[in-house]
Amino acid sequence: MQVIDFIHQLKLQDIPEAIQREGIRSLLDTLGAAIIGRNTKLSHIVNEYVVATYGGKGAFLWLDGREVSLPAAAFANGMTADAMGIYGGHPLARGTAGATLLATLLATLPPDVTGQELLASWIMGLEVAFRAGIALNKRDSARSHTACTWNAIGSAAIASRLLSLSVSQTKHALGIAEYSAPVAPITRTVAYPTMLRTGAGWAAMEGVTAALLAKQGFIGASALNVETKEVAAIWEDIGKHWQLSKYYYKPYTVCRWMQASLDAILAVREDFKEDFKSIKSIKVYSFAVATKEMTMDFPQNIEEAQFSLKFGVAAMLVYGELGKTTTFEAAFKSELVAHLYNCVQPIEEQKFTGIYPHQRLARVLIETETGMTYDSGDIEEKWAATEPPTDEEVKEKFRALTKDELSENRSRDLGEMVWNCASLPEVSSLLQLINQP
Repeated sequence: MQVIDFIHQLKLQDIPEAIQREGIRSLLDTLGAAIIGRNTKLSHIVNEYVVATYGGKGAFLWLDGREVSLPAAAFANGMTADAMGIYGGHPLARGTAGATLLATLLATLPPDVTGQELLASWIMGLEVAFRAGIALNKRDSARSHTACTWNAIGSAAIASRLLSLSVSQTKHALGIAEYSAPVAPITRTVAYPTMLRTGAGWAAMEGVTAALLAKQGFIGASALNVETKEVAAIWEDIGKHWQLSKYYYKPYTVCRWMQASLDAILAVREDFKEDFKSIKSIKVYSFAVATKEMTMDFPQNIEEAQFSLKFGVAAMLVYGELGKTTTFEAAFKSELVAHLYNCVQPIEEQKFTGIYPHQRLARVLIETETGMTYDSGDIEEKWAATEPPTDEEVKEKFRALTKDELSENRSRDLGEMVWNCASLPEVSSLLQLINQP
């Protein structure tokens, strides 16, 4: 199937049941991340910005209710969904796509379409985005790109489908989106963490804008990550082989490079019987980028904390979880976390580097003043594609992320509606639950 045909002609019944199920799981997971992100300073800033600067009609700000233009909603909601970074992605694309694609989907989705169309569009967007990411990594393997660079193509694909672009217009939309997509090296956002994060909102805004321009006749260049011979093999089995089968999930609100290290510290925590103050060293062995790129000073805010391996390990050891803004706020003020932070020594383990990015492992070795040693052994990150979470774990994660942000009834209704979205005769009620304050 050609890429443009896949974008416009894919029906839910064309998608294997296992992939439909993964689509629902990933949709619920990303929505949970978006809801917890709404309570961040980042989200409040971008919402006020787009209302003051863009305005317009046609789409809404999530859990806010104010109406703005499609590109404005895509930008603000994309940044909100990415704010806490606790949603999944693809190991070979080396990044996430959910925040960008969810913002695009809900901005351009007509309220009278069926839940089957919602789910098919979501799965289609993920397939296109992940392949674009794999293609970019092949074409430009010397650099590590933030996901926004290739997310824009998936965003343009969803917008082109839902805005009913022609074949020719869709081709131009993909090209416009790729050409104007943010070029953001991931090593920079890791070394200097800020509210820029992965640039998910910019990618969503670029994708939606590209589709709107193409629909008006704006002409774009060819999308190199889709159309060149160099990447043809990546696209030739689209609609037959599903990249969504490799989807991974994130249990913690930190960069994925750190996930295995946090799993390793939790493994040690279960057996640790001494006072944490007795710890004199915490050696963290992991792959190169995890141990060499995330070495900034003690973080002062959530954006910095999500990319600090030393802080993540220290806070996880003290609190046993890293998924709530309140946990981060407490950790920033904790003298014990500060002490443990200074004990952490990130060390590259060559055998872990050798299997990255196909597998991401870590090992933690703790030594105490009493002479005791605690060793986690080699630990693979939780919820990798090889051992994904169960359906109940995905649902429980959604409940945990939303319980402090939504009423119990609203959280339950929204979760059930997404889980059963394929049976919705229209999505208006779902959009209302997401958009209203």
